[in-house]
Amino acid sequence: DVLSICFSPDGTKLASGHVDKMIRVFDVENGDLILGPIQGHTRGVSSVVWSLDGSRLFTASYDKSIRFWDSETGKAIGDPLTAHTDYVFSISLSPDGTKLASASSDGTVRFWGTDSGDPIGEPLQHESMLQAVAFSPSDGRRMLSGDEHGLLKVWDLETHQPIAEWGGHEAIITCIAMSRDDQLVASGDNKGRIVIREMNLKEDGQIKYAIQTGLRDVLSICFSPDGTKLASGHVDKMIRVFDVENGDLILGPIEGHTSWLYSVVWSLDGSRLFTASHDNSIRFWDSETGKAIGDPLTAHTNVVYSISLSPDGTKLASASADRTLRFWGTDSGDPIGEPLQHERSIHVVTFSPSGASVACGDDNGKVSIWRVPWWDDSKKVIAYVQLSCRAVSHSHCNSRHINRCWTCVLLKCFLSALLTDVVCSSQL
Repeated sequence: DVLSICFSPDGTKLASGHVDKMIRVFDVENGDLILGPIQGHTRGVSSVVWSLDGSRLFTASYDKSIRFWDSETGKAIGDPLTAHTDYVFSISLSPDGTKLASASSDGTVRFWGTDSGDPIGEPLQHESMLQAVAFSPSDGRRMLSGDEHGLLKVWDLETHQPIAEWGGHEAIITCIAMSRDDQLVASGDNKGRIVIREMNLKEDGQIKYAIQTGLRDVLSICFSPDGTKLASGHVDKMIRVFDVENGDLILGPIEGHTSWLYSVVWSLDGSRLFTASHDNSIRFWDSETGKAIGDPLTAHTNVVYSISLSPDGTKLASASADRTLRFWGTDSGDPIGEPLQHERSIHVVTFSPSGASVACGDDNGKVSIWRVPWWDDSKKVIAYVQLSCRAVSHSHCNSRHINRCWTCVLLKCFLSALLTDVVCSSQL
């Protein structure tokens, strides 16, 4: 099996990692093998990445190690990095090329200097399965993760250290959102509870209030652009809008969908809500009155799991179990271009910060990146990464933040890689 492939930065070479423990480099123009097979790993090579200048290759393996290689000679550079105690499934290069992140089944993410190979900081470690994640919107320096035991952790992404642990839930955390000013955090669980707390580390994330919305799952939460309201989507088919200051229900429950409500997003001006549902539809709502705007968008033929607003607020992307990505105008609700066809059911979608690309994750764990049709109508996947777990994300707060499981981390990292023109595929 081919476990990983990665184009060189100049696009002239393709490196690959294989189950047979080898690394190979091919000429993109004619497909000729120009380097390798390179031997060194003692088990399958799960991930391969080029340095930004193309002079080196970084590889990860099921033999628990990471290795550096000269991309011209195929000779190893230094000793293997062996801090991980189990399979290393994936490595990712930082946008400036100076750091490497590695993810392992030992439950840790570790960081390394690409010049020295020295470890950077302490590894990130989570004791339980991650169920939800969110990044701080203002600067991206902090990440929150929620687990199956109802524990929220705050991570400093500069030092790679957990800097706070918060309770407040007695059930699985299903979604997390942060206000745009990073001052508030909202989390929902599978017993219908929403907790809003202050993002104040000195006061240990003091809970402002907890809202019991019922006994069913909260599937999606999203702060309004001005941070004064919180919208939520639920298994009970309803939309609810709460006052962030006091937790009062100020709109809803809004009826209209006929099945589970997987995703809720605000328009950029806060005047409308967009929702996606298990009933195969997308709907637009007046956020003051709760009245439906226009008819449901029903082009999808199966569950719509996720919607994402473009950075300029004029377009909406939708991901469905019918294996398509569709695009819509947020003013008219009209479809834009032809749908992008995926191989499997798509569970999550997000726009890149520039709006030029979208990333989606499917039910087999494949994350793909596409150019949006108004930039490029070729309908070709420009990059992908294969996870070993399903992309089960249901909810997101805006075009930059995916809230759930590993998908958030992978989409964020992969979009960063895309911005540096390093296009790779790896097994995670």
